[in-house]
Amino acid sequence: MSTEQNKGKARTTLPRSSDLKPVESVPSPTEGRVSGGRFAPGNGISRENRARHHIRRLLGPAANDKSIAEIQSASLSLYSSLMRSLPCQAVPVRSLVALQARHTALCAYWTEWAVNVGLDSEQGIAALERASKDGARAERLAVTSLDIATRLAKAAPRRGPTTIEIINRQAAAMQAAEKEKNDESSD
Repeated sequence: MSTEQNKGKARTTLPRSSDLKPVESVPSPTEGRVSGGRFAPGNGISRENRARHHIRRLLGPAANDKSIAEIQSASLSLYSSLMRSLPCQAVPVRSLVALQARHTALCAYWTEWAVNVGLDSEQGIAALERASKDGARAERLAVTSLDIATRLAKAAPRRGPTTIEIINRQAAAMQAAEKEKNDESSD
């Protein structure tokens, strides 16, 4: 980002095309793969792929039964919402959150089922007990997943400043230099 003097004020200007640095090309889709199309050993593209597969299995396989499909859909949406709220996305956190989402969806299912069959009936009471167990499990998993996510976020190595932070620092330094230059020229 550059600045120019215009009517006595420092104004930012867009970079010229000659000022832009060349950008690396997009990697080839076959890069990091062996001749058969499988990932080559040591390839980072497939990192955590199996973990994502197992987490999908924790949320439930594709189902033909309507009620099972509803539970799976609810657990998937809960999982996505819960993951957005946590400070760390590591595999241990994702697996705990997947279990939490599944138990929360099951708690809602059994509660709804108990209401439909009658809360004071024998089946309703059994369904409420099941819902209570799933709810308690979901609560314990919520506490544990938040604790582990917080600890892992604190333990994660601090990366360097982001691109936006670097640009903001450079812009502030340039503005300070321009201001200092203008102050010197006005004296």
